[in-house]
Amino acid sequence: MEELKRQLERNQNVNPTLDLDDEREKIKRELEEKFKRDLQEKQAQWESEQKKAEEFLNNGREEEGDKNCPYLVNLNEDAALSGVLVYRLRLESENWIGVNPPTVNSDARIIIGGMGVMAKHACLTRGSSSALMLSCMPGARTLVNGVKLVEKVGVKVRHMDRIIFGNNSVFKVVLPGGEDIGVEVDWEFAMKEANSETLKAMSSMNDQKMAEETSAREEMERKVALLESELKRERDKSGEDQNEMMKQQKDLEIKLKSQIEATERLLKKQERERQERR
Repeated sequence: MEELKRQLERNQNVNPTLDLDDEREKIKRELEEKFKRDLQEKQAQWESEQKKAEEFLNNGREEEGDKNCPYLVNLNEDAALSGVLVYRLRLESENWIGVNPPTVNSDARIIIGGMGVMAKHACLTRGSSSALMLSCMPGARTLVNGVKLVEKVGVKVRHMDRIIFGNNSVFKVVLPGGEDIGVEVDWEFAMKEANSETLKAMSSMNDQKMAEETSAREEMERKVALLESELKRERDKSGEDQNEMMKQQKDLEIKLKSQIEATERLLKKQERERQERR
């Protein structure tokens, strides 16, 4: 009880105005410190982003002194955006190509985006000259002049070759001093080329399907003709028991009818499939 009385006396002697001022100062200091920390974090983040942007813009420019340095240049559906990205290929180096931003395990030097582009997608190797070899990683869809690359199998790329990484990241190869191929190489040209290969593959599959359907139909028709021939021979037989002949004839007619129905079902099915493919 005595202790409680002393505590009450101490509280009565405290100036509430001073406590409020102290609390305000404390909150003010905390807010100022938090503001400084946030400002420092934002500054560090901005500097990091600026550094990344400078690295991206300066990508490969150390080779600009090499007049014969080959490079990749982007092609875009919007002609105004074609040629915006230029990636020079380092001498005697493996120039890795991958998604932006790369994953921790990616050592991609040429950073590109787009659907289907992997972190470590493909590699353009330049030797001691302007000769270039392109290879792609497993699962990394890459087309050269409309033809899909085999994984981990290098192919030589030439001046004005069209390369598609993933679904639609389109580039062309430029070798300074290379001969003109006689056509304008733009985004539309590269995509038509790629789609042409796809259409050829689909056409080949359709041709195979039609050949199988034709073969099945001919086999059905052959069986029908054989049964009709047997039925005719049975009808032409003389001297046989009439009842037996009628029984055999009936059996053949039943088989013939069943075969004809099966043939008609097959023809209808093939017609439906042709309609669906259209």
